[in-house]
Amino acid sequence: MPRILVTRKLPSSVISTLESAGTVDLHADATALSPAQLRERLRGADAVVSMLNDQFDAATIDAAAQLKIIANVAVGFNNIDVGHARTRRVTVTNTP
Repeated sequence: MPRILVTRKLPSSVISTLESAGTVDLHADATALSPAQLRERLRGADAVVSMLNDQFDAATIDAAAQLKIIANVAVGFNNIDVGHARTRRVTVTNTP
């Protein structure tokens, strides 16, 4: 079953939908994960649902060897090194 990291609390209906697709690792704390914490929580994750203030540089993306998708809950994706994600064949999406 895929492991999905969710970096912020989201509506329970969203979490329920994600739980039907895999095992959810929810960071429900009001404070953001530090870069080191994010890299640690990404280890073993297949997917991540992130926010605009979560930074995905090359080192962070590389920390998640089996990562397949970064789903950014934000209009943009300036917080993600999209070029590096492409080289790792990690799909990057965002909310319109």
